Amino acid sequence: MTTNACVESALRDAFVRDWETVLVEDCAGAPTKEEREGAVHNVRRYFGRVLDSAGLGGYWAAPGGA
Repeated sequence: MTTNACVESALRDAFVRDWETVLVEDCAGAPTKEEREGAVHNVRRYFGRVLDSAGLGGYWAAPGGA
């Protein structure tokens, strides 16, 4: 699974279904640095949150978190 294809596609699909989307940035990769950075940018800018694995647990535990 790559950030710029499978992961981004799944996040886009979830977003249009009105689900909250979160990309765990340090748990996703892509064939090249540019492809990965482009996907992270798209998620952050247009349709989701971008967190690292350390911040994910706190996000879920916070009131109003997923």
